[in-house]
Amino acid sequence: MDVKAADRYNFAGQATVDTEEARPYFIFRRFSAKEKMERESVEDNQIVFILSGKMKSVSLGSVMREFNAGSALLLPKFSCIFGIALDDCEFIICRIPEDAERYDRFSKLLQYRNFSSDFKYEYNTLTICPVLEKYLQLLKIELSEGMDSPSFQKLKLDELGLCLKTMYPYDVLAEFFYHLIGNQFPSFRKYVLNNYKSYEDVSSFAESAGMSLSTFSRCFKSAFGTTVYKWLDDRKAENIFRDIVMTDMSFAEISEKYCFSAQTYLVYYSKKHFGLAPSAIRKSFSWGL
Repeated sequence: MDVKAADRYNFAGQATVDTEEARPYFIFRRFSAKEKMERESVEDNQIVFILSGKMKSVSLGSVMREFNAGSALLLPKFSCIFGIALDDCEFIICRIPEDAERYDRFSKLLQYRNFSSDFKYEYNTLTICPVLEKYLQLLKIELSEGMDSPSFQKLKLDELGLCLKTMYPYDVLAEFFYHLIGNQFPSFRKYVLNNYKSYEDVSSFAESAGMSLSTFSRCFKSAFGTTVYKWLDDRKAENIFRDIVMTDMSFAEISEKYCFSAQTYLVYYSKKHFGLAPSAIRKSFSWGL
């Protein structure tokens, strides 16, 4: 199959029942200082607007960063991110619906930002401008007062889109939404993100998409900018690190969960990816409190 036709390909098993409007687009959350935080769902693309406070988080495997009030960050649906509130924090979390019209608008941002082959996305934040700040503070009050009907949420989502489009340069938006627009093949990207957890090997993943392994690999590299093997391993590493530092699971349980035949293989994997054995990570890991 021609790689250029990938985005038009009718991937096997992709049909789903549309329940987009059954779930809220916006949720308001409060966290107390020193309270651990973890995203409630990795099945959606989300924007997190930090209204107040400061948080420290781990993302991209084991990269620790601080995020302050007045910042927004994009959480792609596949990403594992967790952390702790350094102060009392308030957030508005926006779920980005996966409708074709909206993603077509995202894709058009590519003409305003030429991403080089060595571009590296690192959870780039968006500074909340004064107009967006006023919008979010009003939305916080409205959500707190129970104004959360589907029609209201849809109106606020459209208003958010208009605010972003009007108040920010398109090249800035293109970089912020990079993981939603990628370089090409949005339908292929969507298929991968919706289904990658169901397959443990690349061959069966390619077969599920009705592609040969070579074609699947080429499409993947074009859509995600890396090899399918590295991308899947990065997702695995993120989740293993999360289980080491955020849970009380024994290392034997973690080994079994991620199909390591022996705990020694978990130790080897951890040293290779994080530079330390699981026991050393758990013992020394600190949020700097």
